[in-house]
Amino acid sequence: SLHDALPISVDMLVVWNSDENELAGFFVSRSDNKQMICMEAHGFNPDEVIESKVLMSEDITVTNKEDHNAVLPKDINNVTIKDGQIEAEILPYTFQMIRIKLK
Repeated sequence: SLHDALPISVDMLVVWNSDENELAGFFVSRSDNKQMICMEAHGFNPDEVIESKVLMSEDITVTNKEDHNAVLPKDINNVTIKDGQIEAEILPYTFQMIRIKLK
């Protein structure tokens, strides 16, 4: 089928927090390669990265089932804002959260 022929390597959701005037993006990488994400924030004016966190392990079979601290969120500096576009390099097999302050 066409769906099977089109691999989806990163699932994402971006929400607007009007109270704090910021965007929050949530990304799940199902790829074994880094993925470049480029978002045009139409109707918004991105100003700066508030925070960027990644949940990952070098061993993709590790879980927090037994050791609740085996995989913990870490700060990551992989997001840029240029000319109103937000770009991020999403690492393989990770969950990432990005918060962007708006002007």
